[in-house]
Amino acid sequence: MKENRFTELISGLTDKEFKRLGEFLKSPFFNKSPLVISLYNYLRKFYPSFEKLEIDKLSNALYGKKNEHSKTLSLIAELSRLIETFIAQLSIEEDEYYLKINTLKSFSERNLAKNFSALQKKIPLNLPDEFNRDENYYNNTITFELCKFFYRLERDEEKLPEDIESISSDIDYYFILTKLNVLHFLYYYKKSSFMNEAYLNFAKEIIEFINKNFKIIKKSHPVIYLKFLVLMSISKPDNDEYYFELKSFVFLNLDKLSLDNAEYFISALLNYATEKCNNGSAEFKKERFEIFRLSERNFIFKKLRFVNHIDFQNAISASIAVNNIKFAENFLFEYKSKLIPEFKADTIEVGKAQIFFAQKKYDEALNSLIKVDYLNSAFYLRSKVLQSKIYYMQKEHNSQYYLIDSVKHYLKRNKEKMTKTDYELYWKYFSFIKKMISETYNTKSKLRDLRYDIENETNVAAKEWLLQNLPE
Repeated sequence: MKENRFTELISGLTDKEFKRLGEFLKSPFFNKSPLVISLYNYLRKFYPSFEKLEIDKLSNALYGKKNEHSKTLSLIAELSRLIETFIAQLSIEEDEYYLKINTLKSFSERNLAKNFSALQKKIPLNLPDEFNRDENYYNNTITFELCKFFYRLERDEEKLPEDIESISSDIDYYFILTKLNVLHFLYYYKKSSFMNEAYLNFAKEIIEFINKNFKIIKKSHPVIYLKFLVLMSISKPDNDEYYFELKSFVFLNLDKLSLDNAEYFISALLNYATEKCNNGSAEFKKERFEIFRLSERNFIFKKLRFVNHIDFQNAISASIAVNNIKFAENFLFEYKSKLIPEFKADTIEVGKAQIFFAQKKYDEALNSLIKVDYLNSAFYLRSKVLQSKIYYMQKEHNSQYYLIDSVKHYLKRNKEKMTKTDYELYWKYFSFIKKMISETYNTKSKLRDLRYDIENETNVAAKEWLLQNLPE
C-alpha cells in the first residue's frame, strides 16, 4: 500500500498511543464494528512500518478473499475516522481545565444548579505556574469566568456581577497575546518579502500599553512580556538589548516554561542570532552556538518529540562555526533518531557533509551530498553552498562555474516562492564566489577590493567563510 492519508495518520501515533487505540476501539461507545478491531489486530503485526501493507493481503486476512477491495477501503476509512476521534480525545485529556470548563457550560445549559455549583469550586482559578499564561490559559479563564458571569446574571437581573472588570482585563490580555503572535509573523514578512506593506494594526497601541504597564506585565504575565521582547527584537534588529533580555529571562526561567513556550522563545533567539551571523557578526556566531549549547544542556531537544530538520542543521553549523566539531558529532549521533521521518535521511547526510568539510575530508563530504534528494529549497541551497565551498578548496573551477550557473537559474525560477531575505542570502553568496575564482580578480589588490565589498554587504550566506579566503 502506498503511503496515503491513513498510513500517515496511524504512523503518527506513538507506541503508547497505538496500544491505547486498541483499548479505545474495544469501547462500544465509540466503535460497534468487530471488523475494525480485526483490522487493528492485523495492523499490530506491522507497527510502525505500515508502508508494507497490501490491499490484496489485507482483504484476504479480513474477508477471506483478495478482491474485496471496496469493503477493505471502506473499513480503512472507518478506522481513519475513529483514529481522528481518538486523537481528539487525547487532546481533550491533555487539557483537564478545558474539559472541566466545557462540562460546566453544559451544566449551566441544562440548568443543573447543584452540579454547576459543585464543579465550579473544583476548577482552579489559576494555572499552577504563572509563566505559562499563554493563549490556552487566557481562553480557558475567560470561558470559565464568562460561564459563571452569565450563570449569575441570569439568576439576578438587578445586580451586575462584580468580576466583570477582571473578565474584561483577561480579554484584553488574550487579545494582546494573540496579536503579538501575528505581529511576529507580519514583521518577519515585512522585512523579508518582496512586498513592502504588512498589516500592523494595533502594533503601536500594544507596545504603548505594555511599556505603560511594564512592571505588572513582566511579573504577572511573563509570556506576554517575552513575546513583547520577541516583537521588539524583530522590529528593532539594531538594538541588541531586547535579544539579551529575552535570552536572560528565558534561560533563568527555563524550568518554569512549558516545553512549547520554551521552544518558541529559543527559536526566536536563534532566528535573531542567525540573522546577525549572516551579516557577519563574530559576537553572534558565539551567541548562536551558546543558545544551542544551553538548550542541549537543559534537555530541550531530548524532551521534543521531533527535532526540526532546519534546527538540526543549524546546530551542526553553529558548533562548526566556533570550531567545536565534537559538539556537532555528538549532536548528530544523539538526535538523528528524533528527525521527522520524511527529512531524516537527507538531514543526516547534510549534517555528515558539514562535519566532513570541517575536518577537511572533502571527498567524503561530496559523497554525502550526492545522497541528498533536495526535498525543498532549504536542503538544495544549503547543500549547494557547501558543495561550492568544497569546489573552491579543491580548485575545481569548471565544476564551480557550472554549479553557480545552475543555482542562479534555480533562484530565478523560484524567486516568487522565496522570501526576499533567503533569495538575497544565496544570490549574493554565489555572486561573490564567482568573482573570487574569476580571472578578473586574480590580483591581491582586486581581491582586497572584493573583501571590502563583502564586509560592507549584509545578509550573505557563509559571509565569514568568504572573508577567511580573501586577503586582508
